[in-house]
Amino acid sequence: MVAEWLRSERMINIVYAEELDHPSYEEAVDHVFRLVKQLGNIKNIGVDASNPELIISLKTKVDENSNWQYIQEKIQYYKKKNLDIAQAFIVCSLVFNTQSISFMSSHSKRLLDDSRGLIAINPKFSKLITALRGAVFNEYKLDKEESPHNDLTDCFQMLTTFFKFKSSGGY
Repeated sequence: MVAEWLRSERMINIVYAEELDHPSYEEAVDHVFRLVKQLGNIKNIGVDASNPELIISLKTKVDENSNWQYIQEKIQYYKKKNLDIAQAFIVCSLVFNTQSISFMSSHSKRLLDDSRGLIAINPKFSKLITALRGAVFNEYKLDKEESPHNDLTDCFQMLTTFFKFKSSGGY
């Protein structure tokens, strides 16, 4: 999934949203870099932190330090200082734990429900629309058995973490 911030409209525009059907490791990496090349100007790439090999491969491809110890130390430093990790890395590992899942779910819901219409999703991304409309949550955790296209929902939630509310309620 790829999104852009449309500053003049004050809106997040979903540029690309597709599911890959059980891709191989190589297919996933190649797909990401086809998108980077096709769309250009990609600021961040969010990756589930449970796959360090993928993170290292992607970091190597974008010429970012891929030393796992360095990555972990920098993440801890940014966490300790309450800094935005997206400012430090292009390839950002995102942890799915109880706290982060709760935040991602509530944050993405807040964006979707905002009366200002902060999210623009082209109707051609029908699977994403179906995923978001049909998502079933139990205590802010996505029920993957009951939710259609749950990978798209997870991806959408990861993506929204890159967009922050300012203290005044704006973006």
